[in-house]
Amino acid sequence: MNASPELPGQPADRTSLPATLRQWHAVYPLVGNPPNTLLSVPDDLLQYVVAAARNIPCTPPVCSPGAWGQVFDCLRPHGIIPLLAWHLSSWPEECQPPEVILSGLKEVLFYGAVRNLRMGPQIRQVLDAFNEAGIQVLLVKGPALARTVYPDPALRQSSDIDLMIRPEDFLRCERVMETLGYSCPARTYHISPHAFHHQAFLPGNSGVMVEVHWMADFGYGYFPKNWLINSMERKIHVESKDLAFDTLHPLDHFQFLVLHNIIQHNHRRLDWIMDIARLVQEFSTPGEWKAVQASSVMNHTRIPVEIALNEAELWSGQPLPANVADFSTWPAPSAREVHLWQYARTQEVSAYAAIRLHLSGLPGYSEKLKYCGRFIVLPPHLMTGYRRSKGRLDPYLAHLRRWWSIIHHL
Repeated sequence: MNASPELPGQPADRTSLPATLRQWHAVYPLVGNPPNTLLSVPDDLLQYVVAAARNIPCTPPVCSPGAWGQVFDCLRPHGIIPLLAWHLSSWPEECQPPEVILSGLKEVLFYGAVRNLRMGPQIRQVLDAFNEAGIQVLLVKGPALARTVYPDPALRQSSDIDLMIRPEDFLRCERVMETLGYSCPARTYHISPHAFHHQAFLPGNSGVMVEVHWMADFGYGYFPKNWLINSMERKIHVESKDLAFDTLHPLDHFQFLVLHNIIQHNHRRLDWIMDIARLVQEFSTPGEWKAVQASSVMNHTRIPVEIALNEAELWSGQPLPANVADFSTWPAPSAREVHLWQYARTQEVSAYAAIRLHLSGLPGYSEKLKYCGRFIVLPPHLMTGYRRSKGRLDPYLAHLRRWWSIIHHL
């Protein structure tokens, strides 16, 4: 049986890839303003984008400069332009897009390469400081994936640096970051280490934001309590051209990314989908796929794993092994996951669902009551996104603005 009645299962219409993508993302939308803007381009252009993502050379469609420019703009929020530029640059000239478009793509690729070069020393400085302080730390998500599952770090851009540590090490981590010149206006760990999963540190001068995670499942109560400890023990060591670091084992990284892409965010980015597609290539034996299936049930991610694998196959064109592709043969999701999924799938558009999902992972009535209190009146230092001026009345108006936005999602 299928994992959930809300799941469409594997896309049935495979005669037209653009039609299949639109059918799928009508349920699981892509980022954009409005969502799914990329899917509004003509079929032949969309087919060409998919071919570029899959690195399958083909003749470009005959389009106006405006149509090519529209595709370029639609791709910007997806973080996938460097990968497309890398692929297209290696294609025969007759398969490449117009020179002005290819030049624009290459410019983004060059920017990504420069950004990664600048980010490397920053990552190294932070990792060295943590190691000197005796804090076990993992580099995760974009910067780690760029140096493990992609052929060149420039192909996977990142807007920040994600680290993972044990929760008991966080106060020492905070002191280390302060010594390095980072500031943290939100101080989320001190508000609640149970209701928040990471704290963002801002660099004093140049550099990008560093997010330090002490939980992997965002406090929703998905992963078992010993997940982080076991993942730390299964870590792998990576020696790249510019960095030496520890990161999650591919199986744990896969679970972490699935929860991030499908549960935390309602709208998908293509670079996230390609991350999954590339990480899936690490699972080559029946035993490894059995481990994926078992961990998806144990971590209550059986439903989002199915969604993530379907999306990865649609965009990458890499078929799943025959004994894996039939999800009806997979073990069913746990009762807890089915319960959580009814809230997870609508949390971005329903304040009620978001509250229920957060409360499900909080330990004890005290933490749940504190969360409800913060939901009603957010701490002042977390209200900056709702402030419009420095006037005396604006702090009160900010709360009204926040509640106005909440009411629209009830």
